[in-house]
This record gives sequence, C-alpha cells and structure tokens, in this order.
Amino acid sequence: MALKFLYIDDEAEKTSAGLITNLNDKETIEFKIEQPQTWNKQKYSLIDNGGLNDYDGLLLDFKLQFSDDKDSEVKYSGAELAQSIRNGVKSGSIRDIPIFLCSTEDFYISYFDRTSKDLFDKKYKKEKTLNTEQTKLELISFANAYTAIRENRETESIIKKQKEQDSDIQILDTELQCLETPHEIIYLLNNYFMQHSGLLIDEDLLAIRLGIDKAASKDWENFKEKFLADFKYVGVLHESYPRWWQFEINNWWTQTFGKSLSITSAEDRVERLSKQYDMHLISIALPKHQHYTTFWYKCRLSNTPLDAIDGLRTIEMPRYAWQDPNYISLGYLLSDVRETDAAYALLGPNERETFDELDREN
Repeated sequence: MALKFLYIDDEAEKTSAGLITNLNDKETIEFKIEQPQTWNKQKYSLIDNGGLNDYDGLLLDFKLQFSDDKDSEVKYSGAELAQSIRNGVKSGSIRDIPIFLCSTEDFYISYFDRTSKDLFDKKYKKEKTLNTEQTKLELISFANAYTAIRENRETESIIKKQKEQDSDIQILDTELQCLETPHEIIYLLNNYFMQHSGLLIDEDLLAIRLGIDKAASKDWENFKEKFLADFKYVGVLHESYPRWWQFEINNWWTQTFGKSLSITSAEDRVERLSKQYDMHLISIALPKHQHYTTFWYKCRLSNTPLDAIDGLRTIEMPRYAWQDPNYISLGYLLSDVRETDAAYALLGPNERETFDELDREN
C-alpha cells in the first residue's frame, strides 16, 4: 500500500501538482494537495479532529497565504503550523509523522535554518531539490522511520545493532532514551548520527579510509557490494542514506590483516585488499602540500582526503562523543582554488595563525 502524504500549499492545485510529478507515483507514495485554511479551521482539521492521523507525512509551503470571497484571509507560516502539530503530538492529540518544508525563495530556507530547523525533518527548494528521485527516497525513508519508532522505541530495534557491540552505541542509546517523541529521536539520528561521520561513515569516507581512489578503481562497485555489504547500516533512514559501520570495518581489517587500519598507508591498504580479494583497486595519490597517506578524514571544504596531521581542525565542536572532528586540508588551504573567507570562518585564532604562516612560506 502506498504511503499517504498531505501537501499544503497556497499555489493553485495544478501548480502544486506540477512540483511533485516525480514524487507522486501512487504505488509507493501518494499525495493529497490542499490549499491552506484559516488558522482555526486548519488546526481543528489536522490536530483537534485528528485528520493528520490519516497521513504518513506532511509537506508544507513555508509561507501560507490565501484569500477568496467565501473565507477570511489566510496568512501564517508553515513553521507556525508545524510547531502546533509538534505540540499536538506531545499532548497526545495526534500521532507523530515527518514534516517537510518547501519554498520557492532562498530567504525562507535560510530563515528556517536559523529559527525552525528542529521542527522540520528536511527542507527543499521547489524548483531545485523537491521534485527528484532522491527526495522521493527521503520522504519514504522518513515515513518508514517514524512508523518503525512508533512501533518500537528500543535503540537496538531502531539501528539494528546490539548495544554491547560498541561503547559509542551505548552512548547513543543513553541519548535516545532521554527523548520523548519519534520526531526528536529521528532529528538526532538524522543530524548527528547519519549526517556526521563517527559511528557511521558515507561512501566517500569509506573509500578514503580504505585508501581507495574509487573513481579510478574499476572494481570499486563490485568490491563494495561483494565484500563490504556485511558492514552496511540497515537501521532507520538507510534507504536514502547509504552508510557503513566504522567499528565493524575496523574489526574486519584487524582480523583479516593483523594491524590497525588507521595507521596503515593508503598504498599498503590497497595492496593488501587487491591481493586478498583479487580486485583491481587504485590507491589515493598524495595531494599536493600534504605528507601522509594514512588518510582518515575528508576536508571540510573540498572533500580532499587527509590525515589529521595534514589539516587544521575547525572550531566546530562535536556535539556527541561518537562524532568525528572536522579538518580543513593543507592541500586545500595552500591551493589556488581556496576560499579564504570560508576557511577563516571555520578556524580558531591559533589555526588562523598557522594558516597565515604556511601561506607566507609557500
């Protein structure tokens, strides 16, 4: 049965329908499009009367304005409605579902980032990122995640791993147990667990930590699917964000090759993998201005692979113990394509001084 989503937008229904043509396939996800009602009617329909319980997700325009001869003027924001819905969930009036923001204007997206980011699960620009296959995957993934958490809030059920397998999972479990609603749980998981390397890593970092130049390695896809599948994350949100368990990668490497992955050079990593699994893999070349091929991070501004020694740590402090720190690579900082203002904004006083000294020397 297809997931049911409600889409509230002050555009004409034909215009709104045109914005979601690639999302509304009626097999996996189906949208009902409505124009906004007056605040009291909208609140009664969705919350007081439980109308939102008929849906698996809600898509909201940021600015809801509408008026006609039969009704009084409608003028409120999607954020105000989202806040009322989240409050309704906490009071027990309705069940919790994902809420997504969409807007035609960059101003409202940036305003959302500053003031309402904890209300919505994701944000989309109507003409750029809304009507895409990736967005469809995300809407489905979030809806399934809310359903799973409503049915079972145990951490081991949510992430499909036992707490005893890693100390950081135990820390994650402690944090999740402090949260009340599915939205609060998913907000933490999406923003600080899925989107920030640490316990989990994305495909780019997976290749970097194995020392593999995935673009140059013809067997990368085959190797990844055949030999790394056991380490893939299969918990909530996995459908839209492919991730791998770092601690399982570490354990596999140590058991297979008898040494720590992090202190092994990229050349050695790839040589061992190619020989062990009979794969054609190419190691990552040493970037200019860098000295070590024990790659473990990717540059915050360029995605360049680096060892921490070949980078400057940013001022962004990890919020949770399982999160990795961020670095800007020296290769990027000393390159012709660097954005100095962007780098300065992410560096502390000592790191800026180091950057300036290196820049003068080069």
